[in-house]
Amino acid sequence: MKKLDFLVIGTQKGGTTSLINQFNQHPDIFIHENELHFFDSKIENTNYTSYHNKFPNNIQNKFIGEKTPSYCYLQFAIDRIYKYNPDIKLVFILRDPIKRAYSEWNMYKNNFNFKKPFLESIKEIKNVELSEIKQNGYWALQRGYYLEQIEYILSKFKKENLYIGISEKIKKNPLNEYNKIFNFFGLEVLKNLNVDLSIRKGRYKKEISEIEYRYIENIYYEKTKKLFDFLGYEVDEWK
Repeated sequence: MKKLDFLVIGTQKGGTTSLINQFNQHPDIFIHENELHFFDSKIENTNYTSYHNKFPNNIQNKFIGEKTPSYCYLQFAIDRIYKYNPDIKLVFILRDPIKRAYSEWNMYKNNFNFKKPFLESIKEIKNVELSEIKQNGYWALQRGYYLEQIEYILSKFKKENLYIGISEKIKKNPLNEYNKIFNFFGLEVLKNLNVDLSIRKGRYKKEISEIEYRYIENIYYEKTKKLFDFLGYEVDEWK
């Protein structure tokens, strides 16, 4: 099989699961239904044949990819992806970092019996830099350091290989936003799209408190301002 054409690299809790449904409606795209975690494993695997064997044999004429939303923040994963295919297209979907972090904490609490209160879990990892993270796990704060992730990606890949989308904008106008991605791939746009944004939508037992929100907002404030400067626009949906 040929090398993959694209990867959806993030972000976790940014709506990338529903993206699979929308991508597979395009006649020229095949995206794997599972997160393959090939490039973020503890031990590097360069047996690309084993990776390719996870895909059907009858998709050679498709624009082929997979999505694993932990690739974006793990610098060693970006290094491995570049080694695999420096010309691959990367799709990075961003979500309000505060809501994203709280959603990750809820996921860990509900699915992995995570006992730490939200604020305690954030304070515990607060001083860890992205470059210090050597394996995938609970990094609810650092996954929202979007500009740092983008800058590292662009230290390896050409800017035209990276597409940055906004989760909240996709929910507002899915056909328009998905067509932007299809255009980025060099594929024809679609006239309609059957959208289901409820796929794996999490349910919170309680909303984030004012104290929790303000604490994490102070951490993200300058980082988000710099992100908006880089993007050339402010994301109104995050305000």
